Amino acid sequence: MTGLSRIAALGGLALLAGCATSQGVQWGGVMDPVDVPEASVHCRIARVNLVEWGTVNNSEAMALTLFANQGRETRTIPMIFDIDADGRPRNIRYTGDPELLGNGAIRDGIYRTAGGISRSRFAWADDAAVRFATDCPYEPDYEVRVY
Repeated sequence: MTGLSRIAALGGLALLAGCATSQGVQWGGVMDPVDVPEASVHCRIARVNLVEWGTVNNSEAMALTLFANQGRETRTIPMIFDIDADGRPRNIRYTGDPELLGNGAIRDGIYRTAGGISRSRFAWADDAAVRFATDCPYEPDYEVRVY
């Protein structure tokens, strides 16, 4: 093997390793990661209110995938996230079937859904003693309609 072919082979391995260890939310990783402070509460008991929900603009490929698989695959993209002291969503992650990560349209839908969550804003109640909420669920139900 020549020096150039060894470099090309190593470059190919580096690309594969990059894909295998990617922390992108669409690959099962986390978007906007932060450490969870010790003083945190579960989302269902947090004293926080939604101020603005970020829009999610899914692609036509996602719609076609959902339509083609009606009754066979999920029509939701289950996500979970935390809310920091500033009211920003953090640690956004996909909680659905990991096997669906093999579908490019689903991965794109996960990424777009996480992006919508990250653009959302929350406000803490004035008397909230703890200002970090964990495990806030978001599971949009995507409908596919034929006109």
